[in-house]
Amino acid sequence: MSASDSADPFLVSAWGVALDDAGLDSDDFYLLPCRGRAVDLSPRAAWYPPGWVLPQEDLLVRDVLDEANEPSHREKHRVAIFEDVNEDDPVEIAIVTPSSDTRSSMLGST
Repeated sequence: MSASDSADPFLVSAWGVALDDAGLDSDDFYLLPCRGRAVDLSPRAAWYPPGWVLPQEDLLVRDVLDEANEPSHREKHRVAIFEDVNEDDPVEIAIVTPSSDTRSSMLGST
C-alpha cells in the first residue's frame, strides 16, 4: 500500500485493514494525511479518482496538494483524511477507533 511518508503508522495500518476488509487492491490507493481537523459538518476525508490533476481545496493545500499531484500518485485513487480528531466528539472517536476484531488483525493477533 502506498501512503505519504508523513502518515502516522497507526493510520497506515488501519487504512490497510480497511482496504483488505473491502477486498480492494491496496496498490491502487494512496493515503494522504492532512494536518488539522475538520470543522463541524465538514468532510473529514475525501476520495479523488486516478488521472485527475487536483485543484486546491479544504483538504488539499500546499505540500499535500503537491504530493497528491505527483505523477506516480495520480495513477492511484487518492484518499485524503484529516489527522486530528476532536476527542470530545464520541462520533469522531468511534469513526477512527477500530473495533476489537480490527485491532486484533492490525496487531496480527487471532
